[in-house]
Amino acid sequence: MILEKKKSSGTEHMYVILHAIENNLVLKFEHRSYWKPEQTNRTVEPIAIKESQNRWYLVGFDAIKNDIRNFGLDRITNLEITSTKFKPKKIDVTKLYTNAVGIETYEPATKVVLKFDKSQSQYIKSLPLHHSQLVVEDTPDFCIVELFVHPTFDFILELLKQGELVEVLEPKELRNKLKERLEKAAKQYRMTFQEFKILWEKKLLPSKSKELRDGQWLMICLNEVWANEYSRIVHSIGCIQKNTDCFYNDKIIPQTWHHLEEFWENFPL
Repeated sequence: MILEKKKSSGTEHMYVILHAIENNLVLKFEHRSYWKPEQTNRTVEPIAIKESQNRWYLVGFDAIKNDIRNFGLDRITNLEITSTKFKPKKIDVTKLYTNAVGIETYEPATKVVLKFDKSQSQYIKSLPLHHSQLVVEDTPDFCIVELFVHPTFDFILELLKQGELVEVLEPKELRNKLKERLEKAAKQYRMTFQEFKILWEKKLLPSKSKELRDGQWLMICLNEVWANEYSRIVHSIGCIQKNTDCFYNDKIIPQTWHHLEEFWENFPL
């Protein structure tokens, strides 16, 4: 048996927390969120320990927030088990997380419809994203499943892992969130203006045929870089040509590169 060697920190707190849960003892500790810089002091009535993505969380009633909260064990320091006893609240923790993918439940649970590419269909059927997953259509080319989950950031990360192999069909709000994140990710990997200019100067871009003028060749090369966004490329280059003299007899002159660099930085993916 070969197991992953990576291990979340904070597991040294488990014995103390389990002891407090079994004996209904209040816990005190300092908690530092990865999202916020400040550290806070917490007084918590422990209820359970939950695992998600190889990380462990304390689920408990937070006296300050007057609500059920979860705390990553890797973010807890100065853990203290007090002598203060508490009366356990009637809370069904399993029910609380029944529609969760991960640890968060801040978004209302809703029906989600996903379409998986054929190369991922068997994987997603053999290891569902959630216990509510139901296959509603299964073809040689794709598989469509429905789930009833909280569409939180944890769930979005699960979908992002699938990359181009999954498409969100419903709900529209979740589809738009995935689209926005994927567009941002694609922009990070887009060729830079300087990289393009170097390839141009070294003649490493698509070959130029004799009948093509430099301006026409430039549009073809840009189209190659920007994944066939031809209509927008032509329009944008046309605007540059119309408003400047950067194409002189359709030859590339220094002003061309100046205007192209401005256009490059603002080109909408």
